[in-house]
Amino acid sequence: MTLRELYQHYLDSPGVSTDTREPLKGKIFFALKGDRFDGNDYVREAVKKGAKLVVCQQNPFSRKHAKLIIIKDSLKILQKLARLHRQTLACPVLAITGSNGKTTTRSLIMAMLAKKYRVSGTYRNFNNHIGVPLSILSKTKDIDLMVLEMGANHVGEIAELCDIALPDHGLITNIGTAHIEGFGGLEGIKKGKSELYDFLGEHNHTAFVDGNEEHLLQLSTRVFNKIFYNQQFGHEYSALHSHFSEVKQGEHLEFQMHWRTRKEHIATKIQGLYNIKNISTAVTVAEHFAVEADDIIDVLRQFDELDNRSTLIEINDIKFIADAYNANPSSMSEALKSFADKKGSKKVVVLGDMKELGLQSAAFHQEILEEAIDLGFKELVLIGPAMATAAASLEPEKSAGITLRTYQNVDALQADDSSLITPGKEVLVKASRSMGLEALWHVPPVSEDG
Repeated sequence: MTLRELYQHYLDSPGVSTDTREPLKGKIFFALKGDRFDGNDYVREAVKKGAKLVVCQQNPFSRKHAKLIIIKDSLKILQKLARLHRQTLACPVLAITGSNGKTTTRSLIMAMLAKKYRVSGTYRNFNNHIGVPLSILSKTKDIDLMVLEMGANHVGEIAELCDIALPDHGLITNIGTAHIEGFGGLEGIKKGKSELYDFLGEHNHTAFVDGNEEHLLQLSTRVFNKIFYNQQFGHEYSALHSHFSEVKQGEHLEFQMHWRTRKEHIATKIQGLYNIKNISTAVTVAEHFAVEADDIIDVLRQFDELDNRSTLIEINDIKFIADAYNANPSSMSEALKSFADKKGSKKVVVLGDMKELGLQSAAFHQEILEEAIDLGFKELVLIGPAMATAAASLEPEKSAGITLRTYQNVDALQADDSSLITPGKEVLVKASRSMGLEALWHVPPVSEDG
């Protein structure tokens, strides 16, 4: 079967899937093989559940089966099918990558654009070499805009995703220290993320560039068509038609939003001063695509879809600033600074291990712990072996006057009757997703009387 023939089957089907736990009737099932799973083990199940076709690498039946397409690499066919479908879409495609803030920025942009257009985009965090093709193939032709998030942990991955998604607009949120192990250092991160600029520049497409990010200003020289924003420093940010002032973190992030003849006070449901950059990025994109000011304001006031990213959760009279979806040294530093700027004296900082830092892991964890102490936090809870090692390496004078508790995992913290997480406290929780710290607000925390 040719790719074109397979594409016709796709057009005549309800879509594609890689998971037999989903409804499969009439769909094309791709049996993908990964480090921890092998979809070829579920070919029989996919056929039984009514898949129209199954693209796989081996036949589990004793004879030929009409529904099976046996090929060498199911993933490559999935990606080629997605690229072919993308080529049939007349709508603009905006690609978003960066070290921090990708998902928040993408969600805000989609919410704003949806006020005027039929918008599709990345579902949840499906932003890798499998997720991007699935996001493209999950969309019909009846859309006006597509917004795709692109994640990467090594050089070359963004280039591969661009070759599939063929974006004609793009933005990099920032260059930080996420996935530094896979990239091999900051220069590797810059090279990997800027592959989006390479693609946009080569095809004479458009990049939205944060003018307050030195790395992005340098890397974006390869793109001719650029739209700059955030070109002022401090707590005043410029976009295309509006700018923000009086940015502050109260119960939530709030600011004044200005136009030439209008000013509005915006109180969001978002935590973290650092999110003002994600907001201004989204506003820039929305204004570029002519979304009305009233619609932008409505999204900024109502948006509450961060999924453990800078979300305020109150349980048992404890206020958790839930930022436990992901963490790296740059995002953790920003979260600490924002929390330090908030008013209040009953603050507890809970920091979990950061993953994928390679040989620099110990140094990064040490720096973050010392930064937390330098910012004036007096009650610190550290979870994970890397954070425990950092605590053990502190100089005695550095930890003087600090209440510091270490735990191997979140279960050990929850089992501690003398936990620092007690009613009346405001608790910043920041860690890599694999640490599972969302259990702190999914299970009732320890009360003051034990």
